[in-house]
Amino acid sequence: MGAELISAVIEIERGVKPDWAKAERFIQDLPDVEMMNLHSDILGLGEEFSAEDLSDIVDEVKRVRQNFIDALLECKSGWENFNSSMNRIQLHKSVILLAAGESWGDNIPQCDSIYLFSGCGAAKAAGFY
Repeated sequence: MGAELISAVIEIERGVKPDWAKAERFIQDLPDVEMMNLHSDILGLGEEFSAEDLSDIVDEVKRVRQNFIDALLECKSGWENFNSSMNRIQLHKSVILLAAGESWGDNIPQCDSIYLFSGCGAAKAAGFY
């Protein structure tokens, strides 16, 4: 078994600037149950949460919301060329943010950030499609 190339990408119309503040508000406004279920789905954890479950895991809920915020900040950093592990690439009609890396079964953190940012809906709120 060899290494695999793992990649993640988000795309926005050329000339459109991402609305990072709107994306952050979107994450902050996500209901806790929906947020926890999205997190589980994106990471393939197979867990399903209800409102009753969350009363016992308040710290975990805060940690997951922070994970989504951190993913947004990682993508923003990549977009602004402060993160050498992500590349902003201008195409003919759009601009993409690409993260990629070689993996021997481990996650690629920058790819995970794009997965979380996109998977929770915050990328769409920022203007990506």
